[in-house]
Amino acid sequence: MYIIYMYYIYHIPGIKIGCTIDYPYRCIKQNYTEYELLETYEDGWIAGDREIELQKQYGYPVDRQHYMKNSKMVLTRSQQCFNLAGAKSGISRRHLNFEQAEEVRSKYIPRKYTAKILAKEYNVSISVIKFIVQNRHKVKKGI
Repeated sequence: MYIIYMYYIYHIPGIKIGCTIDYPYRCIKQNYTEYELLETYEDGWIAGDREIELQKQYGYPVDRQHYMKNSKMVLTRSQQCFNLAGAKSGISRRHLNFEQAEEVRSKYIPRKYTAKILAKEYNVSISVIKFIVQNRHKVKKGI
């Protein structure tokens, strides 16, 4: 099971422009109620460059360090694919491309179109669906 991180550039009006893989939860964690999604990228390096451009364009303070250098996950483009299928899960390993991951995110509705339903539909484990929906991923070294 391979998926790709999504990098979100968000705007908190009058406050800042930021980049995260955890949108909108990052805004909520920071106690902001007004925020908007500006752009999304598959490549964190491009997203970080664009974040700085937008900070300048909107007149906000510009980050001193690039998002990917500041991030706990400093990854090259080729390292941004992660293996989420566990050998003990009983689920056969198959690829889930970016479009499928986006479909999962858009289809998921708590208590209606659940992780369990999506897991069956995509032939993956429930935890994989939860990781995709929450945009959290485990890194497997060597990929």
